[in-house]
Amino acid sequence: MVILVLLIVTAMVAVAAIFHKPDQSGGAGTFASSYSHTPGGLLAVFRLLARHGPSVPERMERPWTELGGQGDVLIVAGPLRVEPTATEIEALSQWIARGNTLVYLLGQDRGIDRRADRSEPLNEALELDLRRLHRGEGDEPFWLLRDLVLAQGSAFPALPSDLTRNVRHVATFSSDGLPSELPAPPLLEDHAGRGHLVRYSHYAGQVVIAASGSMFSNRLIGKADNVVLLLNVLEQAGEGGRVLFDEYHHGYYDREPLTTPYSRRVLIALGGQMFLLVTMFLMSRGRRFGPLKSLRRPVRRSHIEFVEALAELYRRGGAGGHAAARLYDDFREQVIHELHLPRTADAHQMADALAGRTRRSRDAVRRILIDAQQAAESPRLSSRRLLAVARQLAHLSKEVLAS
Repeated sequence: MVILVLLIVTAMVAVAAIFHKPDQSGGAGTFASSYSHTPGGLLAVFRLLARHGPSVPERMERPWTELGGQGDVLIVAGPLRVEPTATEIEALSQWIARGNTLVYLLGQDRGIDRRADRSEPLNEALELDLRRLHRGEGDEPFWLLRDLVLAQGSAFPALPSDLTRNVRHVATFSSDGLPSELPAPPLLEDHAGRGHLVRYSHYAGQVVIAASGSMFSNRLIGKADNVVLLLNVLEQAGEGGRVLFDEYHHGYYDREPLTTPYSRRVLIALGGQMFLLVTMFLMSRGRRFGPLKSLRRPVRRSHIEFVEALAELYRRGGAGGHAAARLYDDFREQVIHELHLPRTADAHQMADALAGRTRRSRDAVRRILIDAQQAAESPRLSSRRLLAVARQLAHLSKEVLAS
């Protein structure tokens, strides 16, 4: 019963963990990091900067209120999974105004659930109305255009600026452009005139917004002039500046303990079910469901019946000599094993070895062994003589081998 209860509790805990949903209010919840080895991740950028970049990259797992320093670059990859607070937005604005750079990579082309996107406060602060995006205007429906772009990719020419220095074309999978109402002209346009990269100043700092993070993703960072564009953007950090990758709002900003999925409601439900199980066990304890019935034993012969039947077969078949031979062979094997005699020892050698272990004389022991050997070689042996041989060997074995 105890094992059954443990199995039920384990199953309930597993079900609670499987169907647990993270807190959608921006609280605790572990999400997959954008800085992964997947095609849409930014792990290649992080490793590139760690090995050859002008600045040392750092994964930031704390809110924007703890931003510090000057001449740094903060990379925020959308969509955000944790909603920024008003205090964080104000701290980010002041941090940019002190001469830092924000690189905001929108996540429009990632196919994510819009209900899980918490980017609205940051978009409002940057005056980005993502509901009014430049779409492709033509006979093809938008979804078909999107699939073609995502499947084949596109290389857009860059407009002249210090940010696009030595950059001729930029590869991206984005099928959406930036909103038309922007505080600065775009630095990267596609063939339909949709802007995909913009930069504008905010006091002493600046904000760089890309319509898609795919241009810096693991899949496309090595295409066209994407690496050159990335290095130009990160040069804004200057010598000694840091490049911060925001994992607080996009990735897993906290490592959850094992008990996080089990909220107070889940624990109360588990406790109630445990109480019901214990109550049912106590109420049913000692009760029987009908009279006890003993199991029917299978029909089989006892050992005595088997021996009697075998003896009767020997007697009727006149095979007493075979029984005597079996008795003599068993006795001989025991003597050879106990006294360490050679396998070829005959009755005389065994009698000499056994004489010192019994009160019988050597001649008496020899007669018993020779008589048993002759009985074993007899083709037809009477029951009386077989019984006499068996008794003599049994007595001798008890006297000699048990001593």
